[in-house]
Amino acid sequence: MPKKNNLIEIESLNYKSIYNSLSLKLEKGSFYLLASKSSGGKTTLLKIISGLIKADGLIKFNNKDYQELNNNVIYKNIRFISLSIETPFKSNTVENEFFSKLNMLNITDKEKTEIYKEIIKELELGNTLSINPKELNNFDKLKLSIGLSLITKPEIILIDDICYNITKKERKDIQKKLNNLKIKYKLTILITSSNLIPIDYVDKILVLNNGIIELEGDRDNVLKEDSKLNRCNLEVPFIYDLSDKLMDYNLISNTITDIDRMVKALWK
Repeated sequence: MPKKNNLIEIESLNYKSIYNSLSLKLEKGSFYLLASKSSGGKTTLLKIISGLIKADGLIKFNNKDYQELNNNVIYKNIRFISLSIETPFKSNTVENEFFSKLNMLNITDKEKTEIYKEIIKELELGNTLSINPKELNNFDKLKLSIGLSLITKPEIILIDDICYNITKKERKDIQKKLNNLKIKYKLTILITSSNLIPIDYVDKILVLNNGIIELEGDRDNVLKEDSKLNRCNLEVPFIYDLSDKLMDYNLISNTITDIDRMVKALWK
């Protein structure tokens, strides 16, 4: 069996009374959902991974101890996004916000423009360029934050509370965009949620409970652990449960987590 290529490794993590010798590994190029009940330690864990909080325990990035890395390496490669915390946009337009970050790079103006156009296209931000970032709705703020994080060409993007103040349609759209970015830029993505709803494109699920990772693995395998999930105050989404039952009756051939795609599959 080939050795797994881990981007982040954490062993025996302790911070205040939140974690109990927590350990986890994040594989390169995977899309993760970190789920737990509210106030379960998700945000703090992302801040620790992104270097914003120091904690006891061993943390490695690309097999190097965090203590051996300077802050610039961590900032460039590990980007943390949270809309529940006031986002520090500083410019008066979305376009200026991008170029305020791009101008910090030691590259030509042509290269800056190419990066800018590519990110705008990927995240469909073209209709927001002249708007003050602080006046955007939460969905566009999230897309902008993701776009800005791509400027440093990170290896992993951490997004806290992916469902914060966005609609069901927007949630599905942002997950699809993140999956496309994961494939195109060979990114590792880690999103958090207080439920198991945002699972459309995730490869793996981590369940945080009582200070440890209680469940982890491929999405479909974790979602089969109903009783364990219930003990962690998490419920398997109805659409996934329905999909599982329909496969048992050979009515669909694979897992479907979107109601519209489910209807199309049943009526084709």
